[in-house]
Amino acid sequence: EGFVGRVYASRRVEVTTEPFEPGWLPAGRAPVLRSALACPLQIDGGSMGVLWVAHVQAGAFEEDHARIVDAVARQAAGVLDNAMRFEQARRDSMTDVLTGLLNSRGLTVQAEALLARVHREGEALAVLVMDVDDLKRINDTWGHAVGDIVLREVARTVRSMMRPSDLSARWSGDEFVAVLVGCGEADAERRRLDLEATLATFARQAA
Repeated sequence: EGFVGRVYASRRVEVTTEPFEPGWLPAGRAPVLRSALACPLQIDGGSMGVLWVAHVQAGAFEEDHARIVDAVARQAAGVLDNAMRFEQARRDSMTDVLTGLLNSRGLTVQAEALLARVHREGEALAVLVMDVDDLKRINDTWGHAVGDIVLREVARTVRSMMRPSDLSARWSGDEFVAVLVGCGEADAERRRLDLEATLATFARQAA
C-alpha cells in the first residue's frame, strides 16, 4: 500500500517525506520520522519485498544513499531467496506431498525434539497409530485417484482434530500416526474414540 506498495510494484528506488502510511501504527505511536527511502528486493525480475529505511531529518536521503541501499537490497534479496528456498526444501523433505501432513522422516525429526521436551518437563504423551481399512480394494475398484481422495480426507480429519501442540503424520501408504502432547491414557482413549467415530461418519457418507 502507499509508498512502499508503489516501490514494490514499480521495482524502483524511491524517497519520500511521508515515512509512515496511514494505519501502520496506532494513533500517537509513530516516531518523529520526516524522510524515508525504500528499495525493492528483486529476484528473477520480480519483487519479493521492500527494504525501507527512515530518518528523523527531512531530506536526509540523497542519490548516494539510494545507490548504497540499492546495492544492499540486491545482496539481501539473493540471501533471502536462498534462505527461503532452503527452508521450503527442508519442509518439502519432511512433508507428505499427497496429504500435507508430516512424512515418516518429518515425524521422526520433530518427535525427537518433542520427546526431549516431554522428558525434561515430565509431561504425558500418547501415540495413536491408524490404518485405513480396504484401501487396496478402493484403489482396485475405483482407481488410485479415488484412493488418494480417501487419504486426503483422512488426513484432513486427523489434522482438524489435533491441537497445535500435537503432531500428525502419514507414516506409510495407508498408515497415519498422531502424537498427543500432555495427554494421559484416559484422555488418549477418549480422543481415539472421537477420531474413530468421525472417520466412520466420513466412511458412511462416502459409501
